[in-house]
Amino acid sequence: YERQEKEHKLSAADEKAVLAIEEVKIYKQRIQEMDEELQKTERSYKNQIDAHEKKFHENWLIARSAERALVEEKRESANLRQKIIEVNQKIAFLQRPIIVKPTAGRPD
Repeated sequence: YERQEKEHKLSAADEKAVLAIEEVKIYKQRIQEMDEELQKTERSYKNQIDAHEKKFHENWLIARSAERALVEEKRESANLRQKIIEVNQKIAFLQRPIIVKPTAGRPD
């Protein structure tokens, strides 16, 4: 009877050990799956970050180019305004009436 009881306890312990081993396998599998999912998510986020950084750099280059073009256009505009002022001054100079003063030796 005592032997049967010990065998029964051992059998129950073996059964528990087998269940525990199976449970550990399941947990290890879940950990591996979660780790793979985490790595996949990290790669995805890194790819998104890379894409955003690339787009940021492209936009920065475009903005720099636009700023340089704007500076050049302002410079050209200032030059053209100055030329307009000079041309208007020449026109005003050419359109002013010429007054001839009589000289002593000339008859009018």
